[in-house]
Amino acid sequence: MSSFLNRGSVMRYAVLVGKGLRNGTSNGWKNIGDYVQSLAGAQYLPQIDEYFDRENPCATGENIKMIMNAWYMWNPDRFPICKRIIPLPVSMHISPMIKDDVFKNSSVIDWFKKNEPIGCRDKGTESLLKSKGIDCYFSGCLTLTLGKKYKFNGERKGLVFVDPYIASVRKELSFIETLSSVFLGLLHAKTLSKILRKFNHHYFIGHFGWLKRFIYSSIFIKTYCKWFSLRELADAEFISHMVKVGEGTELQTEGQKMAYAENLVKKYARASLVVTGRIHCALPCLGIETPVIFTVGHALEEGSESSSAGRFGGLIDFFNVARIKKLKASGDFEFPVKNKDFYKPYAEELDKKCTVFMQEAAND
Repeated sequence: MSSFLNRGSVMRYAVLVGKGLRNGTSNGWKNIGDYVQSLAGAQYLPQIDEYFDRENPCATGENIKMIMNAWYMWNPDRFPICKRIIPLPVSMHISPMIKDDVFKNSSVIDWFKKNEPIGCRDKGTESLLKSKGIDCYFSGCLTLTLGKKYKFNGERKGLVFVDPYIASVRKELSFIETLSSVFLGLLHAKTLSKILRKFNHHYFIGHFGWLKRFIYSSIFIKTYCKWFSLRELADAEFISHMVKVGEGTELQTEGQKMAYAENLVKKYARASLVVTGRIHCALPCLGIETPVIFTVGHALEEGSESSSAGRFGGLIDFFNVARIKKLKASGDFEFPVKNKDFYKPYAEELDKKCTVFMQEAAND
């Protein structure tokens, strides 16, 4: 992946990345899904001349072509409207957290209007931009096109869980419900032991003390044994999209982070089934045609803005969905799982737009 960086071209190309963390630093826990999005844009570039930081958009000079698919953003006052960008505005998501602040500067609306029509990753963003008089449309996410480069045509093997939804002890479950999960875990101690070891390195569960990890491993078994045997759960691979980046880690440079994201996508491409609560695992799985179940919990079911209208509107219809409320799990899919085809017209249109954009770039 380090070979992506090439400064020998007259026309310069950039891939959009989210370098920083929420606290403004570059050291700590990072959602690698940002780089899976970047990987989707990178597959269309003849080379990467620059990693363009979503949160610091005018760091260097000279015009550069870039696909602007991304989650925007921690710092709304830095929305990328600098003149040096020659943009393709598709698969853009405006976080509900900044939707009021980002439009305080009238030049932001001017930028959107200059680059109309705007491709919106989700229905929430589409509704927001339309309310500002901006010509836009629901494009879906560019990660739906990852099959262009990463589709695997060999034999798929293995069940992979990527940050699956697990009900919260403190927020959702009663003492009795928690206790019933623990009893089930004790009843199947061998399975519990294997899952517990896998969760030791998980971002959300691994930092808990032993007792909490034990409880959450038990809740996981009680939730997902509806669909999978104890042996399948014990033998599955567990992955988290939250990874440690920055000084003292193996993920310091942008090239290293891109390579890590690429390896994840290749792993998902070879899996027989992926079960995930991560949108930037589920969407790429559709693109690479890996069977996937998208897990959602109470926040989505209760219509939380940040979880539904703000992020999943329109996208949720693409998935086989496992709905989990407390310890009750339901879904309208059957085994073996087959992905829906609803996403394909969006993936085809995104691929066409990005391909034409790069062809135009080569002729400029």
